[in-house]
Amino acid sequence: MSTVSLPAGLEGHDFGGALLSARSSEVELITERLLSERAIAVVGEFGVGKTRLLDRATTELRLASHMRAATIDLRDAASDTRLAWRWMRALAAAVAGPIAFSHMSSLPDSMWPGTTRAAALEARRLLGAHFDWALAEQPTRLSAAEAREARAAARAATLACARDVTTVLTVDHLEATLDPPRPPFDVSDLLWELRALSQEAERLHLALVVHPAVADVVVGPKGAYAGAPIVDVALPRAAVWRDALANRPELARSLDDVLQRTGGHIPSTVLLLHALVTDPDTSIGRAFDALATTQVEHANRCLMNASALHRLGGQVLAALARGDLPYRATPDARSPRDVNQALRALWRAGLVTRPQERRWEIANPYVARLLGG
Repeated sequence: MSTVSLPAGLEGHDFGGALLSARSSEVELITERLLSERAIAVVGEFGVGKTRLLDRATTELRLASHMRAATIDLRDAASDTRLAWRWMRALAAAVAGPIAFSHMSSLPDSMWPGTTRAAALEARRLLGAHFDWALAEQPTRLSAAEAREARAAARAATLACARDVTTVLTVDHLEATLDPPRPPFDVSDLLWELRALSQEAERLHLALVVHPAVADVVVGPKGAYAGAPIVDVALPRAAVWRDALANRPELARSLDDVLQRTGGHIPSTVLLLHALVTDPDTSIGRAFDALATTQVEHANRCLMNASALHRLGGQVLAALARGDLPYRATPDARSPRDVNQALRALWRAGLVTRPQERRWEIANPYVARLLGG
């Protein structure tokens, strides 16, 4: 919910891509850990770039060494059925490759080129009777017993996938399954299933992507991956942004002022940079204020989402925007623990950030400006 969209009229300058290239040392660290460990946890707050960094690392591995890379995004796993479907689709994409899989999932088979047909045969060989179900635009709903059978089939297919070819399986946004109203499935059970797989398949490497608010579920003392190596990901520092803007010296000179206003929030910073390119004569302050006025609807959605996450969520978000201490500015709180639960729910959802212990800020600076008046 802290993400802002880039208007089509401001496209043409890929600052996000340049930033990703400037974070090559982080990509290299993730790659090295993936290859040397059976499982790693990639931990970082919402919006710091965990998914993009991992995607770059696995893409480079796939192209350089013909490894297979599958990603299960749990944001769309709202049930046992969708978890099994996402898992099957991830394996099909890993075997077929991204181009062939895009053909398979969007075109009738009569339009598939020969290479896609060959890739589809290999994917069907891996998934068997579940292949057509995995390719469907939306999965048919399974009964509880059928969903368990599909997950067992996905586990078996994962082992088969990694039997002959080194495979990286990424499970992204583990925290998404823990949001209200209730978990769609037991995350701990899923993690123990994955641990059993990694113990059976020497060529299977797991990357578990998680928010720090729930990292203990994965790597805590009672977690399935207790003691697993952790790669911490944070917002890029100013020096990384400068590297990304090396070819734009006029923007690099303004970077400190830009980051002071955006707090380094990646989408907001990219949006402000685009605005400065579009109108070089405007000041940073005016550009920031103008962009904030375009985010009114987004700010309202954030406030509604905060209220849905916790009964105090909207009050806490508004208090942070005003610069008030949330524990003192939330009259409906039954106790400090009540406020803390609200803060952690907003943190996990990406609405607020915690730059240090006992310090909370709204993640999106435009939302903060609007809600703060």
